[in-house]
Amino acid sequence: MARRKGNDWYIGSINGEQKEKRKIINFDFLPDGVKYKLTLIADGKHDKALQRNTWLWTEQLPLM
Repeated sequence: MARRKGNDWYIGSINGEQKEKRKIINFDFLPDGVKYKLTLIADGKHDKALQRNTWLWTEQLPLM
C-alpha cells in the first residue's frame, strides 16, 4: 500500500507468515536528481522490538 501527503510518501506492508520475505520496490515514480530520505521500520530480534534504518538515496536503483 502506498499513500502520499504533500511531498511525503508512505509505503507499508505486512507479512503474516513465520518466514522473512524480501521485496524490491520500484521508485521510478520519483523524479531523478533529488535526494530522498528513506526510513525503513522492520521487525526486531523479538516480538516487541522494531529495527529502524535510514538512508539518503539519490539514484533510481533498488534498495535491498
